[in-house]
Amino acid sequence: MTGLRAGAAVTILTPGAETTGTHKPARAQGTLDALTTLRFLAAFRVMLYHMVNWQTKSFWLRALMGTPLGVSYFFLSSGFLLTYAHSASAARGTFDARRFWIKRGVRILPVYYLGLVVALPLLLGNGDATVGKTFETILLLQAWFPKSALYWS
Repeated sequence: MTGLRAGAAVTILTPGAETTGTHKPARAQGTLDALTTLRFLAAFRVMLYHMVNWQTKSFWLRALMGTPLGVSYFFLSSGFLLTYAHSASAARGTFDARRFWIKRGVRILPVYYLGLVVALPLLLGNGDATVGKTFETILLLQAWFPKSALYWS
């Protein structure tokens, strides 16, 4: 079967019989395109919310953005997609938690620290950053101490 590509129709032949039909291979478990698209739109709304000064906008426009709902939806759907994508390997007993967390860290932490490097000079300039707040943020502990967290959005 050389030249077979994902999503291509496959003709199934049985010995001594004619073509019995075509079969399109099932997609690998782990992709739910519609949910992934909705998750992107929720993340886009959150990004847009952080780029606009909403205090100057009307109540109805702020309500339309529904950003706390967008954040909750983004995290909930992300957790569902991760569970869906890895449930088969967990059921087979082949799920490697260490590899999973390394892959998540390699994907998320560079962007997180880039944002911190960009925002920290601004926070230092207006006096919001202290040594304790900065270390909490660098070590990803700001959710454990929300009153002393650095906010840069």
